[in-house]
Amino acid sequence: MNKRTTLYVHDILRQFVAGDIEKFDAYGLVFDQLDARRITLKKICDIAEAVGLKGDVVRMRRWQFLGMR
Repeated sequence: MNKRTTLYVHDILRQFVAGDIEKFDAYGLVFDQLDARRITLKKICDIAEAVGLKGDVVRMRRWQFLGMR
């Protein structure tokens, strides 16, 4: 996991919280990084908590995304 990926995920989630990006677009971009093994789900949840999202909600959305495959 590198700093660039962490900043990218932080920026995407911050934009989502601000209303600049739609929910499924934001989660799709973030989970693409997870699928590429560039970041862990735990780290995504930590970043989400830092921008005002609940980590449990991110985990729930991940399960939803996996179910849509």
